[in-house]
Amino acid sequence: MEAKMLFGVGLVFETPEFGTIVMGANEELDEKLPSKIKEMIGDQIIIKKMDGEEQVYGVVSIQINHL
Repeated sequence: MEAKMLFGVGLVFETPEFGTIVMGANEELDEKLPSKIKEMIGDQIIIKKMDGEEQVYGVVSIQINHL
């Protein structure tokens, strides 16, 4: 499956309770239903750092804020 950028990452941090938490936004996704966004994200994400390094994370949970 081809990876494509869904959103820019604004913040990544780790907690003992929840593990790695990734926060980001993409205005183009605002009109999509949360179920469709979850489907687009899938079960793995790749975070590409500014230096070009890529890290792969398994997705355990997704929370989507919407109006």
